[in-house]
Amino acid sequence: MSAIIINIMKKWVILVLIGPLLMMLACQEVEPPNFTQPEATAQPSPPNPEPVPAPMPLPPSLTDAGEFFFSNCASCHGINREGNVGPVLTPESLAALSDAEVKDAILNGRRGTLMPAWKDSLTDEEVDALIQLVRYTSP
Repeated sequence: MSAIIINIMKKWVILVLIGPLLMMLACQEVEPPNFTQPEATAQPSPPNPEPVPAPMPLPPSLTDAGEFFFSNCASCHGINREGNVGPVLTPESLAALSDAEVKDAILNGRRGTLMPAWKDSLTDEEVDALIQLVRYTSP
């Protein structure tokens, strides 16, 4: 057999063996993360405690964005936005991009990748909430 045919056969064997494994990993069911603020636990107060402001609750739109992300984006970008098939989506990883560039990627998808366009499915407010989630909140 020629070297070309052997190389083609090797690629097919790899594709047939590894392809289903990658699909199984990408489609695993996982526990959704809790996007609400944790409840404060009582701790002994130090002498002369300084007043601490209560944590701000997440706005409903950001909570909805977290749920949307888990349902529609986490399979590629990871539950904690650590990347998987798609890139990492954290404030640090997106620092070089503007909000407009992130919005364009969400609305129009990314050519040559698996990133779909969401322009026909999301409102401007929902896209803005997703941008807030990935650019300005830690996973």
